[in-house]
Amino acid sequence: TREESPTVTEILDKNTLSKNSIFYYNGHGTLHERRAAVVDTDYFFDIHAYRPFWNDNLEGFEITPKDIKALELPEYELVFLNACGSGYKSGYKDISFEEAFNTKAYMGWKTSPIAQRIVKYGKLFFEECAKKDNEGKKLNVYDSAYRVIDEFDGLINENLYVNDGAKGLILGE
Repeated sequence: TREESPTVTEILDKNTLSKNSIFYYNGHGTLHERRAAVVDTDYFFDIHAYRPFWNDNLEGFEITPKDIKALELPEYELVFLNACGSGYKSGYKDISFEEAFNTKAYMGWKTSPIAQRIVKYGKLFFEECAKKDNEGKKLNVYDSAYRVIDEFDGLINENLYVNDGAKGLILGE
């Protein structure tokens, strides 16, 4: 519903984005099959903002890495695009979402998982990042991501992309 889905303008609000160190997006993403020019490998092109359900045209509802880069945001600690294909290399030769956000840690999916499952995964992932072990220490983002996926039936490790920068990041520290 509209109450849960921000518009392109709301997502690309530089003032709001500049105040945060984590960007979490849960929604739809575009893989190469929507772009006939790219057929040799899998590429990720954009995320989709809110659009009325009766409008099949994505034009004007897509957010690309270039849109993010143009905002000149400060470095993000973590960017997790919880969307289909977001773990693949960018379809744009000059920039990816990982580069556009200037982020230490980046996460995404190399598949088109079932929406309800990735919503649940996102919730469990952030809960795992907040937990402490027996010694009172938190896991880093990388270990938290894979600990949750190991407990998550049906999503295998190869489907999740977590960059190496996530190994050195502990949320909240």
